Amino acid sequence: MQIKSPIESIKGMKVCVTMEEIVQEMAPVAAFADYLTSDISFLQGNPLVEALPAAYSSDEEIREQIAFMPDFDESQTELPDQTRLMLVQSIADLFVPFERNVNLARQLDTVIRFGYRHRELPSMKLQNAKPSSSSRRRNREKFSSIASQKPMSMTLIAGSGSGKSTAVTNSLSGMPQVIFHPQHNLYQITYLIVEIPSTAKSDIPFLKAVIAEIDRLLPGFGYKDTYLPSSKASSMRGVDWFSVVCDLLRTHQVGILVIEEAQKLAKYTVGTEETLNSLLTIINSVKVPVLTVGTPAAMELLDSRLQDARRACGLLNPVWQNLAFTEVSDNDEDQTEFETLIHLLASFNWTKTEIQITPELLHEIFFYSQGIVAVITLLFIFAQTRAIIDGSENVTSETFRTVYENDLVFLHPMLKAHRDKDFAALSEFEDMKLSLSDIAKELGVELSKDGVTDSTTHVRRILCNKLIQTGLNAVSSDRVSKNALLTDNLIE
Repeated sequence: MQIKSPIESIKGMKVCVTMEEIVQEMAPVAAFADYLTSDISFLQGNPLVEALPAAYSSDEEIREQIAFMPDFDESQTELPDQTRLMLVQSIADLFVPFERNVNLARQLDTVIRFGYRHRELPSMKLQNAKPSSSSRRRNREKFSSIASQKPMSMTLIAGSGSGKSTAVTNSLSGMPQVIFHPQHNLYQITYLIVEIPSTAKSDIPFLKAVIAEIDRLLPGFGYKDTYLPSSKASSMRGVDWFSVVCDLLRTHQVGILVIEEAQKLAKYTVGTEETLNSLLTIINSVKVPVLTVGTPAAMELLDSRLQDARRACGLLNPVWQNLAFTEVSDNDEDQTEFETLIHLLASFNWTKTEIQITPELLHEIFFYSQGIVAVITLLFIFAQTRAIIDGSENVTSETFRTVYENDLVFLHPMLKAHRDKDFAALSEFEDMKLSLSDIAKELGVELSKDGVTDSTTHVRRILCNKLIQTGLNAVSSDRVSKNALLTDNLIE
């Protein structure tokens, strides 16, 4: 496939006078390559690797990179109600880097760097027409190593609400997603994240999703207009979509392809085999590392089809469980991850009274959440929202109970299945999402049709207003009416 150069692709667009402007038109998120000599001898001189940020030097550095804490100051508790109600929603952004997250970030960083070790750019190839005998011998050794390069594939399995997608995104956040190499006229994509389509009769919807995501990162190349026109043009019939995707993955030197919602493949009546075959070819022939992310429903399918590629590269393939909790720790150093998360969430408190975390409350929150990170987060968001709306300004055990019994009713069947360890029942909730957008839908909130482009802030404002208008099923009508009026200006 012939790829347009930046100058060719930019025809019809505004005339750019600087390299920075050209790159901005071609790939708005691109960073200019800034090369750092690798500490590893066989990676030295490889611009695909040396354009990456320095490798992590410690677990603490990883934690600092991938963690996210809401912007909180105790003085914010004196702000008006409607402002605090909006700030409470930012709890959803909190990301605590547990040990499993640190391990994932380190492994992804390693996979990307190691996956580039045998890739070459045209300017890196030997130019001598008649190499010496020793050079030919070295070349034979090099070609042999390339031929024997092991495919790189790994999986991440975790239940709904575990934060696996956020963990992957945060783990990759320390690396520019697109890097422009002026010397090589190359737009390198370090990682590409694509979700398995909900339904498919073949691998074409998945392949089109890959093209669409590349186009989103590199709009100046016009891949969407070329391959995904809005009208079903007859000229697109007979297109070899797989070849197009392979060419794009090679052309833009994709460091890793992340496949999310892999459990959908297990529910396809048709199309599963073709999609898996495409993934295997990408792993084995195109040599692009692949991370497949899904719920336990995807485990059997992925084990049966991708196990050889996964075993060959010796990578970890984690299966994440919900946060565990049995007994309260005697000291901070021995706290479980569940306890750490609860104490941290309690510290981001926009009510006027400190949240007291007692052993009894820890057990209650675990009962209500079953250690599912997304449910724990929702409990704190809704509890603080209630305390501000009803004027009590105090989150207590009773507040959490009321939230569970009234506001999280739609989660009760899933949570009961977790308590009962009813795996058959749990399989029915494999695709349940617990983001703010999905909770908004459960509450009957209408979002704009272009939901992908809805800003998080916009979703929060709509959700917050809905919570206030309904009074969370437990607030007097006078108080609700007053606060609903206060927040009218928050709706976009």
